[in-house]
Amino acid sequence: MAASVLNTVLRRLPMLSLFRGSHRVQVPLQTLCTKAPSEEDSLSSVPISPYKDEPWKYLESEEYQERYGSRPVWADYRRNHKGGVPPQRTRKTCIRRNKVVGNPCPICRDHKLHVDFRESV
Repeated sequence: MAASVLNTVLRRLPMLSLFRGSHRVQVPLQTLCTKAPSEEDSLSSVPISPYKDEPWKYLESEEYQERYGSRPVWADYRRNHKGGVPPQRTRKTCIRRNKVVGNPCPICRDHKLHVDFRESV
C-alpha cells in the first residue's frame, strides 16, 4: 500500500522522481544537433531524369523497351492496402516532401517517365 502511494506521488510530481531511471529524461533536440543540414547539402531522394526536358525520347529509348516492352506502363501495377477492402478514396499524390511513397502509381514509380503536354498519343 505504501509503495503504491509513493508511486502515485512520484507520477504526479515529476520533480520528486529521483528514483526513476534516466530513460524517461527528455533531451531537447537542439542539444543533440549542432547545425541542421541545409537544403543544398541534402540529396533529393528522387533522382534527376535526363529526359526531363524531352520526355518523349524516353519512350523511344532502350531502357523503356527493356523495362516495359510492348506492355502498357500500368500492366504490373497493383496497389497494396491494409485489410481486405480497398480504400474508397485514392491518394492525392505519390510524392511527399520530395520522397516517393511506399507503393507509387505507375507514372510516379518510374522517375524517367514524365507526363508532358507536348506528347501526342
